[in-house]
Amino acid sequence: MRGYKNIVFDIGNVLIRYDPIGFLERSPYAEQKNEYIRHIFDAEWWVELDKGTIDEETVFRHLYEQFPDLREGISYISNHWINEVFSLIEGTSQILTELKEAGYRIYLLSNFGERGFQKVSKEYAFFEKVDGKIVSYDVKTVKPEREIYDLLLERYDLAPHETIYIDDRPENLVVPEEYGILCHHFRNPETLADFLGRAGLSVYGGEKGSTGTED
Repeated sequence: MRGYKNIVFDIGNVLIRYDPIGFLERSPYAEQKNEYIRHIFDAEWWVELDKGTIDEETVFRHLYEQFPDLREGISYISNHWINEVFSLIEGTSQILTELKEAGYRIYLLSNFGERGFQKVSKEYAFFEKVDGKIVSYDVKTVKPEREIYDLLLERYDLAPHETIYIDDRPENLVVPEEYGILCHHFRNPETLADFLGRAGLSVYGGEKGSTGTED
């Protein structure tokens, strides 16, 4: 019988919606959205921003230099993205609150750049409920690199067989599954609540301590 004590949440598109495409579709540059996604939000520089090995000012300076024909749009994105791409996923935030109130320990494990994280961590109340967090920019490693999972387990002395991890990207579940952590590929709050019940969490109708079921 596995008694789960620790629930670890990814942040982006699990607790907070991260939607650069929607932001660009609402912008004056909607027709070029795919180009801006490719050159900015899906580019290696954005990964390095999450990793904390480059700052945002440097990223946009490089973009101006490399894509002078897109300078106007890049400037718009630089000035507006941080206030436009994030929104709360209320159902998951409510699940986190219910788990905390039921006595589970709550942790965050997320790829996030410093400026974005500082903004959302001040804006959304669920951050006050967590027992610990590992954020990529702060530790200079990103998911799915093994080191970031090791840091989580070591820093908070988490036993894998007592831990559940929730992430929207399947590639980020491979390492924790190897460690014996019960993982859930997040799609929406409703399927998450169902998964937690099947995993035996009493707050969702399961019998606390029962054997978890992977999804």
